[in-house]
Amino acid sequence: MKALLVSLNGSVGAYQKLRGVAFGEVDPADPQNAVLTDIELVSGKVTYTMDIYILRPVNLDSGNRKLFDEVNNRGNKLFGPFNLSGGGNNPTTAADAGGAMLMNQGYAIAWNGWDISATAGGDRLTITVPTVANRDGSVITGPSYEYIVFDNATTLSSTLAYPAASTDKSKATLTVRDHITAVSFELWRDRYLAPNALISGHTCCRAASSAFPVGSPFASLETYCDRPLFEHHT
Repeated sequence: MKALLVSLNGSVGAYQKLRGVAFGEVDPADPQNAVLTDIELVSGKVTYTMDIYILRPVNLDSGNRKLFDEVNNRGNKLFGPFNLSGGGNNPTTAADAGGAMLMNQGYAIAWNGWDISATAGGDRLTITVPTVANRDGSVITGPSYEYIVFDNATTLSSTLAYPAASTDKSKATLTVRDHITAVSFELWRDRYLAPNALISGHTCCRAASSAFPVGSPFASLETYCDRPLFEHHT
């Protein structure tokens, strides 16, 4: 692990930065892991690695012996406003610590990678997990729900969180409703999925209903739900 001191005012004193990679494994035979999707298809233990990042008092006796564990957003740290500091993904100096609300109270602060969609770089926290397959070796696919809402009436396309596994329009649906609890209506596949706008890679469809031609923008503040087919990862 790599250490770097962060100078701070107050009785707690300087903080130490620890960065590294943690290794773990999941046992499919453990009943507590039965909630994991497709875990029954795995033979042997599932191994994974994840980035870890810890800020702790150099003098542990001056700390409060409590841990503030933050769940990051797509690998990015969010603690800045809560800590009264500039935050950032790699706090290093006293200036980065700012008001240091957590540090001045003696908290150790920890983060770890967990989101497979978090991209490497920019000091983001990532995790590496294996891709599980069916027992015959074929790729596992299934539906993915994407809720789409825009506050404008000019947007022509939306981007999927995960790339679709198929561009077959018969395997995807697009519905629209006035708000999240309202009744939804399915839009015509041959209208909202133009031949040149199939779900390919991360690019979603262009919205249109029977009353609007292909290429019409999404309606402002309407709730669309896209259900493409995507590959499962465990």
